[in-house]
Amino acid sequence: MDKKQSTNLNFHASFCPDFEYIAKIIQIADQYEGLTKEEISEITGIPTGTSSGKVEPHIHYAKFMNVIDVEKESARYKIKSTNLGRTILSEDPYFLEDISKLICNYFLTSKSCGAIMWNKIIREIPERYGNEIKESLITKDLYEEFGIQIKLTAFRSCYNSEKSMATLKFANIEEQQEDNIIKLNKNIYNDENIYVYAYTLISELEKLDNTRKEFTINEVLQDISWGKGFIWDEEVSILVLEKLNDLSIINLNRQLNPITIIINKNSEDIIDSIYSLLI
Repeated sequence: MDKKQSTNLNFHASFCPDFEYIAKIIQIADQYEGLTKEEISEITGIPTGTSSGKVEPHIHYAKFMNVIDVEKESARYKIKSTNLGRTILSEDPYFLEDISKLICNYFLTSKSCGAIMWNKIIREIPERYGNEIKESLITKDLYEEFGIQIKLTAFRSCYNSEKSMATLKFANIEEQQEDNIIKLNKNIYNDENIYVYAYTLISELEKLDNTRKEFTINEVLQDISWGKGFIWDEEVSILVLEKLNDLSIINLNRQLNPITIIINKNSEDIIDSIYSLLI
């Protein structure tokens, strides 16, 4: 992501993602040639207004979550679903399963396609301050980098609201009189999500370089910061890579230094398996 994209830092207009609205955005994708925000509101019931509202923020959220592609011409949005969006629409159209929220949260925090603010707070800033971070430090760092005063209301609500990401137990917000503290919960791992981990890994590596099948461990852990998208440390990230190796989705080559990862499948080979292990 380029700093020139910094205008999207406050794209959310202080609204956190509501998966009822994300679901409705996916449902209308591919159905219309182009819609104004007022027409989208009328069709979906997502509230909007002349100068503000929830339609446009949720179009942006859905794009950053990698479930739609969107083009805006004049005041009209042309919305197309991605393969991931179509899979979620088929398997979990109302986002009743945490696994759907987990994969959306991963891409929302991704450097390659996500929202800058989420990427910085989840994957970069903890490298400097650890997993318990004062909000004042976050706003200071982002202001110094982008020259924009950041509103953290949407981020805070994202991990507190049941309509958003709260069920993932990804982060806790400790409200204090002088300065709130964001606590990221490390190393949550679930075997039934293994194909989410596989899909996100391979999808990100394809974006990094779709001409290669072999990547170094540094590219996985640092360049795409894959494990940080789940708030894993290096040890847990390696553990999950070993599980993917056992499933023959990747091969870990430990004979080289640094270790390399050879991907044996394309992301589209994995996508239909994302929900396959749910009980």
